[in-house]
Amino acid sequence: MAIELVAAARAVELRAPLAPASKTGAVIASLREQVLGMGPDRELSSELEAANQFLVNGFSWKARL
Repeated sequence: MAIELVAAARAVELRAPLAPASKTGAVIASLREQVLGMGPDRELSSELEAANQFLVNGFSWKARL
């Protein structure tokens, strides 16, 4: 699920300047507090683990849904 979340967040970001729905945007903004977005090539295991913890710890509360 963590990989899907990170990939989906990036896909939504690639649609800029179109804006996502407010709740979708809130989830992505909350995710980006813990997981970097696009950048240079790098090892992603720590970011995917952070995304996993984001899901395990209940992202909806952090995103204020």
